[in-house]
Amino acid sequence: MNRFSIIRNLLLLAALCLLAAEPAQAKEDWSALIKRVQPAVVTVLTYNPWKAEPVLSTAFFISSNRLMTARHVFREAERAEIHTFGGEYIRVTGLLAEDRPRDLCLFEVERVPTNAVALKIARTVPEVGQPIFTVGCPLGLEWTASEGIVSNLRPIPGAGVAVQHTVPISKGNSGGPIMNTNGEVVAVQTGTMAKPDSAVPIGQELNFAAPGTALLELKARPLRSLIEANRDLPKDWVAPITQGIDRAGLRMLIENQHAEALKFYEAALARDPREPDVWFRIGLCHERLNRFEPAEKAYRRALELKPEMYVAANNLAAVLNRQHKYDPAIALLERVIEHEPKMDVAWDNLLHACLKLKKYDEVVRWSESGLKANPDNKYVFYQLAQAQWRMGDKTKAEATKRKLSYLDAEMAAKVQRVFDGE
Repeated sequence: MNRFSIIRNLLLLAALCLLAAEPAQAKEDWSALIKRVQPAVVTVLTYNPWKAEPVLSTAFFISSNRLMTARHVFREAERAEIHTFGGEYIRVTGLLAEDRPRDLCLFEVERVPTNAVALKIARTVPEVGQPIFTVGCPLGLEWTASEGIVSNLRPIPGAGVAVQHTVPISKGNSGGPIMNTNGEVVAVQTGTMAKPDSAVPIGQELNFAAPGTALLELKARPLRSLIEANRDLPKDWVAPITQGIDRAGLRMLIENQHAEALKFYEAALARDPREPDVWFRIGLCHERLNRFEPAEKAYRRALELKPEMYVAANNLAAVLNRQHKYDPAIALLERVIEHEPKMDVAWDNLLHACLKLKKYDEVVRWSESGLKANPDNKYVFYQLAQAQWRMGDKTKAEATKRKLSYLDAEMAAKVQRVFDGE
C-alpha cells in the first residue's frame, strides 16, 4: 500500500469517527439541558374539599418564590402546595395575577426554597417546526422530560394564539413549561384534544399551550388567597383558549359540531350554489339541530338539483315525519324504496308514518315487502310488532318482538314498553 492510500484511509477513518461521535455529543447536550431546568419545575398539589386525593399539575419558577402555571390548575382549590426538585413541600399563599382567556396565572409560595432556579421567558412566539420539550408531572411521574415540535400556531378568538405541539402530554402536565433548546419558556401547557370530563386523548400528539410571551404581560397585583381568587370563577369554567380549540381548523366536521359545521357548508355553498351534496349537508346539519323547516328546504333543493339522491329523499321524509306531515312523507318513501329497496331506514320511516296514521294494514303489507328486501331489517320488526299489537293480534306481536330481540335487544325492550302502555 503506497503512502497516498495510507493517508486516504486514515482520513476516512477519522471522518467515520467524527460521525459516530456526533449523536453521543448531542445526547450529552440534551441531557445537560434537562438537568439544568429540572430544579425550576415543581409539582403542584391542589386540594378540593370534595375530593379525598389532591389534583396534580405542574408549575415553574420565574423568581425566588414566584411561579407560573395554568389558571385552571387552581380551579375549585381551597389549598395548594408545591413539591420542589429538592424534596421540599411549600404552601401556596395565593395568586398575584391571572389571564383567564389564555389560562395563565402567577402565584406565590410562602418561602423561598433551597436550590431552586428560575426559568427565562422567551420574548418571541416559537416558529412552526421548532424543537421544544417539557419537564413535568404526567400521571404523577415527577420531572419527566419529553420532546416534540411546534406543529402549528392556532388563532383563537378572544385568546390570541394557541401553540399547537407534539410534545407528549398526560394528566399532570397542565401548567408545565414548554421550552426551546436554550431552556427558555416559549409556552405554557393548557389543553389537549380530549373527550369531555376525561383525560383520555381523542387524537395523537394534539396538544395546546398558551404562548410564553403572554407571561410577560402579567402584572403582579395584591395577593389573593385561592378562595378569594375562585370566588367569581364559575364551577364549570373552561378557559376561552381551551374552548377555542374545539373550533380550530375543521374539527367540527369530525366531532358532530353541527352549528359550526353549518358555517363551513354555507361557505362552500357560496363557492358553488349548485352542488347538491352541499345542500344535503346543510339539511343534515339543520336536522341534527332540530331545525326542521330549514332542513326541509335544503333537502328539497338538493333533490331539485339531483332527483336521484335517494338518501336526501329519505331524510326529507324523516323531517316531514317530525313535522307530522305523514302523507307527503309516505309518497316520498314509496319512491325511495322502489329504487333503493335495501335502504333499511327508509322502511323504518315509511312504516312509522303509516303507524302514526293508524294504517295498520298498510304497515303489515309494507312489512312483507320490507322483509323480502332484507329478512333481518330490525326496523321492520320494530314497527310491525307495534302495528300487530294495536290491531289486537297480541300473539303475532309477541312473536315479532321475539324475532326483534335477536337483532336488537334494546329495540325489543322499547316495543315491550309499548305493550305495557308506557
